[in-house]
Amino acid sequence: MGRHLRSARHDAACGQRAGEAGGVERRRGGSRARHGGTCARASEPAESHEPGEHPHPISAAHERIFRENNLIGALNLAVDLEDAIEIRELLAQYRAEYPEDEHRLQVGYALIAECLERLDASTRERAQRFWNTEIRSQTRRYVRRYCLERELAS
Repeated sequence: MGRHLRSARHDAACGQRAGEAGGVERRRGGSRARHGGTCARASEPAESHEPGEHPHPISAAHERIFRENNLIGALNLAVDLEDAIEIRELLAQYRAEYPEDEHRLQVGYALIAECLERLDASTRERAQRFWNTEIRSQTRRYVRRYCLERELAS
């Protein structure tokens, strides 16, 4: 859809025609509300920041989230490579930096490392319990793949 068509739709929604200023009454939720003559277009940026300045500065909280996401990505790569030693090293770092474990990942990654090192009946049972109870865990699919779908070690 072309820009001119969207602009025409926008003007129509704002109750304006080319060259026409002023507002129009519109229905909202069954009541009438006066819509002022200024109808900002989506393509016009808000003037809430200085030119050249990022509209949402990167805070310490943002940087912490970025680091956590990168660490989780490294953990996922280690799982994909089936590198239990690397999983344990990264997990130790994750525990140190994110002890609150908001996303409940630590138990899942520890379990996956155990399954990669030696999958026995006890580990399989803990994996099944994890699978049954940690429905929202991002590590759940890895637990299924590396703990529940593999053959037990002999």
